[in-house]
Amino acid sequence: GVGAQGGAEGGSRALVAVEEEVDTLSDLDEDDIQTYIASKEESELKELLWKEMNKDWIEKQAAKEAALAAEADKPKDTKKRSYTRRKQSVAPAENAEDAARNMLEAKKLSNKINYNVLADLFGAGGEAQAEAEAAPASTSAVAAAEAPAVTLALQQRARRRAAEQEKDQSKYSKALEEEAKKR
Repeated sequence: GVGAQGGAEGGSRALVAVEEEVDTLSDLDEDDIQTYIASKEESELKELLWKEMNKDWIEKQAAKEAALAAEADKPKDTKKRSYTRRKQSVAPAENAEDAARNMLEAKKLSNKINYNVLADLFGAGGEAQAEAEAAPASTSAVAAAEAPAVTLALQQRARRRAAEQEKDQSKYSKALEEEAKKR
């Protein structure tokens, strides 16, 4: 408490001191104030003197301004990048397979996609497979030969995963049975 009061008193003393300084300006006579204000001739003389003393700085500033003005007048050599727009009119899809197919066709990736695997992915084997077979043969003979190998590899992986899940399920059920026996 004591320190806070002392701080507040110190602040009010400073305020009083500033008010006193402001009051002392009113004590000056008009003649005294006129001695501090320069006449027009004195002002021009001081300006000339200042310009002479700071000639180097003034020249540097003028050079900077001239360089900026010259650069602003120069046409910029930047080329605008041209963008090619893709077709925005994609038909709404009825299911996920159609949506994936539409997206792949819109992005022009159709020659890199195995549509048989895509059809198997969504579980619509017959209809999508018939469409893929009816499509023109734009893929190379190598891609056509690789398609059955990829399908076979995917089927093997699916079998392995199913076997692992079955094994995990049997472990889980055994652990539950043992826990039930303990109770």
